[in-house]
Amino acid sequence: MTVVGEPAENPLRPRASVSLRPAEPSDLDTLVPLSRAFYDHFRYPWSDEQPQAIASLLADPSAGRVFLVLVDGQPEGYVVLSFFFSVERGGRTAFVDELFVRPGSRDRGAGGEVLDLVAKECPPLGVRALLAEIEPENTGIAALSRRHGWVDTGRLLLTRRIGSGEAPP
Repeated sequence: MTVVGEPAENPLRPRASVSLRPAEPSDLDTLVPLSRAFYDHFRYPWSDEQPQAIASLLADPSAGRVFLVLVDGQPEGYVVLSFFFSVERGGRTAFVDELFVRPGSRDRGAGGEVLDLVAKECPPLGVRALLAEIEPENTGIAALSRRHGWVDTGRLLLTRRIGSGEAPP
């Protein structure tokens, strides 16, 4: 899961009230700056493809879902689930393509809560398993994910771009 990690909770700041709301096409103006902040954080290349991809996903719920992460009622992040079918996993599977929470909300427990909330969204969508990609150096999100039920299967995720000479971020 390409996701911005979460520092340890700060005992001096109150725990956040976190919820997810399915994003709609009208949320694109809120989602694009959040996505841009995510790409900037990881120094991923940004192009017009990213907003177009978000808009396409919002228009086609059979491909996946986008959720706004609300912290204390305000949009402070987003989660992108992309759907595919896996025989090994027993059917519809979702890939957590992107998960981002703004820095000011991370030390209030928002990241772990988002991981739990997104898992709760899956059964009604027919999702049997969640997969994620984490950068090896992002040990904080790896530890957080393990505390919330994720396991390392020991497999390596490989990528091949189709129709583009660019390497993936």
